Amino acid sequence: MELPIKQKYIISKNVLFGFRKDVPIRVIINNFSSIEKSSRDKFTDQEINENFGFLPINDNKYSERNCERWYLIDKSKPKELYSYDLWCTRYRWAGRGKSEPYYDWVSINRMRYHRDYFDPYEVNFFFDKEKDCVVSDSIPFNDANFNKIKNTINLVLKMFGECIVSDGDNEYLGKIEIVKWRFLPSGHWTDDKEKIIQRTGRGKKQEIENFMHDLEILYSFKPQKVAIGENGFRGYVAMCFENQKVCILESKFPLNATYVFDIDFWEDLSKKTKTNIIEAKLAKHRFYHNKNWKDEITKVLEK
Repeated sequence: MELPIKQKYIISKNVLFGFRKDVPIRVIINNFSSIEKSSRDKFTDQEINENFGFLPINDNKYSERNCERWYLIDKSKPKELYSYDLWCTRYRWAGRGKSEPYYDWVSINRMRYHRDYFDPYEVNFFFDKEKDCVVSDSIPFNDANFNKIKNTINLVLKMFGECIVSDGDNEYLGKIEIVKWRFLPSGHWTDDKEKIIQRTGRGKKQEIENFMHDLEILYSFKPQKVAIGENGFRGYVAMCFENQKVCILESKFPLNATYVFDIDFWEDLSKKTKTNIIEAKLAKHRFYHNKNWKDEITKVLEK
């Protein structure tokens, strides 16, 4: 069965009436090469390769929920105290009506409504050159998966305004490789900084400043290999330290942890989803971004 959908978004599973329970379905974008290039690039953010899967970029709430941990605000509950540490630029009196900038950690305390957090759906897409279409992972059609299916359909509708939902063959299973990392050639901060900003630098000014500050500290320990994350690890930079036998994954998102992996296994482990890594406790360490972050990282890298 193939069901064309052409609307802004779907809400109810009644739209998908006729699909059989537990039969895998896919979301398909046909005639992909004929779509305006700016729209295609916005969807993939990388060169299309029929052998590699990808997660669409964080351009809207649906793609964000597909690759990052997300939340819903519950206003029925009382507000809660929310605290976090921020590395930022501050100013102090320098005399004669002037001030000078300096950098320091600042503790922020705010009240906000309760948030319920959810793991990313992590539905990959891939390009079939012969059929000129982009196809999603298969998702068994049932009530438990409906939110995942709905988010995947709405992700495509938001970008292109139409899609096809199909419960056809599974010819793609096992053929698609998911690329997680793109290695940089130098491993030197001055050479790599611009490339990292280009690939991961979109975001709030303060967020980027914090990210660059953390990376500069890590680069000071002279990593032998540096890679930029793709797909589920978009926004992460991986640094391999051979003497310490660890690989450190640092994120531009301040609420995401810094991961420390055994250097011999980090690439295999990073192919797993972040949900798998956390639930199975596969990382040697997970450090959160606060005033203790530098001390914790230094303990690992000065061994």
